[in-house]
Amino acid sequence: MSWKVTGFILVFFIVVLPILSLLLGVESVHSMNVKEVRLELEHSRHPPSDNICSGRCVIIVATVLRTIGNFSYVEKNSSIVMKVTIRIHVEQKGASSFKKTIVKTHYLPMINIDGAHFGIIPGLPAVTIKRIAGEITIWSEVSYSFEVRVDENEKVFDGGCYRVVECRENDTEPPLTYAIIPEGTGILGITTVGWAWPGYRELNVTVLAIDNVEVKDVSLKYSVNGGDFKDVELTDAISFENYRKVLGDLSAAIDSIRRVLGLDIEELPPPNLGIIVKTGYIPGRPPGCYIRFYSEAIDHRGNRFRSPVGLYFTEYSYSNRLVAILDPHILWRILIESGNEFRSLMKYLPDLPENCRNATLWSLNKLLNVTMQLRKIGIENFHHWERVSSKYNIYIAYNPYEILLFFTCNYCKAPDVIWLSNLYTGASFVDYDLQDLTFTNRNRTRTVLEMMIDFMKRHHTGLIVTQGTLTDWIVYTGINESIKIGCRGHLGYNLTDVNVVNETTLAALLGMPQLTLWECIRDKVADILCSNSDTVSRGLTLKSIPLQISHVPLNTSLVKTAYGIENEILEGLPDRFAIYIPEAMEKGYNAYTHIGWQFAFSKLVALKAFNELRKYRSEVVEIFNGMFTVFGGNVSHLEEAIDWGLESLYLGVINASSREHVLNMSFKLTGLNKTVHLTLPINFSKLFDYIPARILALSEDGLAAIIAYDKCWVNNGYRSLYFSFEIEACTGEYCDRIMTNAVEWVTGWRFENTTGRIGGVRALIDQLSKFNGTDEKVPGETIFEGDLIIPEKGFSSLTVNVNGTKGLFLIVLHPTMDNVHVYIEYGKAASVRYPERVSLIAIPNVSGILEIKMRADADLGLNPVHMCVKCCERASPPMVYITAPKNNSVIHGNQITVEWKIINGTYNIEKVEIRLDNGTWINVTGFNNFTFENLTEGIHVISVRVVDSMGFTGQAKIITKVVSEKESLQEIPLGIIGIILGAMAITVGAFLLLRRMR
Repeated sequence: MSWKVTGFILVFFIVVLPILSLLLGVESVHSMNVKEVRLELEHSRHPPSDNICSGRCVIIVATVLRTIGNFSYVEKNSSIVMKVTIRIHVEQKGASSFKKTIVKTHYLPMINIDGAHFGIIPGLPAVTIKRIAGEITIWSEVSYSFEVRVDENEKVFDGGCYRVVECRENDTEPPLTYAIIPEGTGILGITTVGWAWPGYRELNVTVLAIDNVEVKDVSLKYSVNGGDFKDVELTDAISFENYRKVLGDLSAAIDSIRRVLGLDIEELPPPNLGIIVKTGYIPGRPPGCYIRFYSEAIDHRGNRFRSPVGLYFTEYSYSNRLVAILDPHILWRILIESGNEFRSLMKYLPDLPENCRNATLWSLNKLLNVTMQLRKIGIENFHHWERVSSKYNIYIAYNPYEILLFFTCNYCKAPDVIWLSNLYTGASFVDYDLQDLTFTNRNRTRTVLEMMIDFMKRHHTGLIVTQGTLTDWIVYTGINESIKIGCRGHLGYNLTDVNVVNETTLAALLGMPQLTLWECIRDKVADILCSNSDTVSRGLTLKSIPLQISHVPLNTSLVKTAYGIENEILEGLPDRFAIYIPEAMEKGYNAYTHIGWQFAFSKLVALKAFNELRKYRSEVVEIFNGMFTVFGGNVSHLEEAIDWGLESLYLGVINASSREHVLNMSFKLTGLNKTVHLTLPINFSKLFDYIPARILALSEDGLAAIIAYDKCWVNNGYRSLYFSFEIEACTGEYCDRIMTNAVEWVTGWRFENTTGRIGGVRALIDQLSKFNGTDEKVPGETIFEGDLIIPEKGFSSLTVNVNGTKGLFLIVLHPTMDNVHVYIEYGKAASVRYPERVSLIAIPNVSGILEIKMRADADLGLNPVHMCVKCCERASPPMVYITAPKNNSVIHGNQITVEWKIINGTYNIEKVEIRLDNGTWINVTGFNNFTFENLTEGIHVISVRVVDSMGFTGQAKIITKVVSEKESLQEIPLGIIGIILGAMAITVGAFLLLRRMR
């Protein structure tokens, strides 16, 4: 833990201060010259009147601002002592008139709550007493100033003054209390630095309670892992001693006046302190716990008031691994629970300039409105980071610029893992789009995302991303007017962002660069519509349709894929397991999942998910109706996306035809009653050089997945994981295991020389070896060699010119799919498919211009291949003839013995296969007959094919009818009857003929 506090103190003025931005704004942050720095102070008084009623304590709140250039920053590491001068005036009018003034000066330390320093001036009596000798008037004048200390600098600021007069007011305000962590204070003072604390170490908490008259009692309570709250023993804080001394000194002064004038205590009451400051220690707990705590105060009328809830996680501080987590929801959950308490505190805060940054407390008003709305929707979940802290050091950041510290700080421990927790909002006042946030140093401006990518690749830092961090939503209200809702920068804005070599997006870091391609295609199709005045509105609608939807109910289990069974992330889990989030279960769902990652995978995954999404249409619309209240937008765009948008855009791309790096696409936009054709030149080279991400587990409805990406083939590689749901919010032992296994896996990156490239396509070494070996074996002249992208349902076309009549060989490396289908003008070409994802296709005896079309048998919607086309002298393919049974024969019984004869072509026979109907091909190489048994009655098709060493094929097929033995026996009598009848007819005919002849 010490490295966190020490490191951040060392770099506070070097790094932190220049880069702190408005907590909830989108601003470019610039490094400044320290000579421009100056200190200022803002303060407020409650009540603000110049005349304060007798006995009323006065609450003073002051904030130190460090002004750098044109911006101000709340100086949270400052200390303030309030100098209070009290003049108590005593005046008697009448026969024995006199005047006396007692002057008392005191220095009161103020209590720092996240940069807002709270202090109190005791309530003083003001009375008028009528006696025979004359009228006695007692009142006070109070003035105060501030002595500020920041680092080694001290500065005095003027304060204010007021009079204490005789009056009464209704006292209806409850006390104010706050539980503050003084050591290594984190955000709002309610947590530690990074929300983490070493396991087994007790934590000191200061409790402040303030009332306008008197605080009767205060307590501190804590809870471990959601258990019952327990009391913490409290003692007076050192700072409270100063207030006690002030009270004692003022009480003594009032006592002396009382004695001199012969007054009793009812006539001249004692001063009221109105403040209690105590300290206590929350007991140490083992690593892997979350501790919640709050204070409670009781005033003189018995009113109770609770402080905002504090939170921290106990970590395994001896670990050599650090997980840096960016999680806005950790504070949002506290605001949901303690919104009223924060609002009561905020009304005391002084006003700050509009250009003030990092004013966390002051910025809560808008955020409280956001969280109250999110509470109604029910999508804010508690994140169980104790599962990670049980084995590792953690640092949780609420402000994105805190993560930036790790990328710029030479004194801080470099994180081993960066965890981006469901950053689904890129709206202007709660912007977690790391591409929006910039940092300028030495005249170089970079985004936080750019700096994170650079850091990850230099340090091989693991990346874990959950749920809505890939949101893309931008609502267009005009051609050049829009409302940004999602984190579109995480997916990219241009085709140049479709890059897995020099990554610029989170999508690429997760091994899913295709997500960016679909975003850009959607925008370009929309731009076509917007270019026509008659279809502008439809274009704006299309451009506003989100392709990434952050919250969709999930009610099915996840099933391990073949990759998941082999991966240690899911080790120890059953093949089928469910994810449960308590807050989602209150709404009737298992969890929430993000939709849109499916664009990076095959139609079997994507189209199933888009269809299942429609079943939750009303639920999703209800969720986003609530979100739009906060972030803006129009739910109709979401409905368009669910009804037809996702599927139409997906099909438009995977049905595309591709030729020479140009995609020709047609989009049937059913919801807009429009079909749009788009020809798009794309540099696919940046899509070739990677091994795609793998789905480790997929929900039964295709809505949710765990996706892993291991960039192990380059020296600046890394590992990343994407959970389409909030694994950090789940409950149960599976979630514990998955989270710790995830950290272990992403930190286990190592360079592996297991891949290489041919052309621009990256593939495994054994795949490249098979391709090269096949290329060497195949004769002929190479007439084409290059890279292509093959759509899953459309075609990628290649035209070759063959001089004379010759044979063609296509050697295709297809590393992302099991098979590739090749079509020529007279149909589908047969192929030899090798396990190493290399196919050899032979096309005999062609001439002239030949168009070759290829379609993917895909794991992905778009698939890179490397292909070599060779041309050889005219070659004869092998031929096969089925000699028994004969075509159209009737087979009696339930088995057929098939016999065949093979005639070799130019090359030797390599494989013989036989198939019944559309079943699996059976390898019968080396045999000339095969028997099918247990056949059903009816028509059957029997096929035999032969493949030679070059991939040329020959095939024969026959049709047979199978009838049962019983049916055969029944046919025999009918045959005999026919013969008899025939014989009788001949006999009768002969007899009649003989009679006539006689």
